[in-house]
Amino acid sequence: MALKDWPLRAGLLAGAAVGVGAAVVAPAVFRIARPGLKTALKAGFAGLAAAQVAAMKAGEHLEDLLAEVAHELSHEGQETAAKAAQAAAAGAAAAGAAVAAVSGAETSKSGPND
Repeated sequence: MALKDWPLRAGLLAGAAVGVGAAVVAPAVFRIARPGLKTALKAGFAGLAAAQVAAMKAGEHLEDLLAEVAHELSHEGQETAAKAAQAAAAGAAAAGAAVAAVSGAETSKSGPND
């Protein structure tokens, strides 16, 4: 047997010792740690449920806020559209008056005998 095989065998023996030790010690550790682990899991589930409720409430508040903003924008849009319609009507009336004034001026220039 060569010296170069020594680290491989030492690692193999150490791994086997750790494996056997873990197999012997693990049941005792789990038996001792089980109540604490169970309590921690219960607390985790309770925290998860509380987080879900908080997320749902936050979602509802966000939906309400978005609905309010959409409602306000639709009313502002209606008011803006009404103002735009009034401005367009005033502009059309002014344009109609200007066309009437121009056509009246052209009629008076051309005269009946032209």
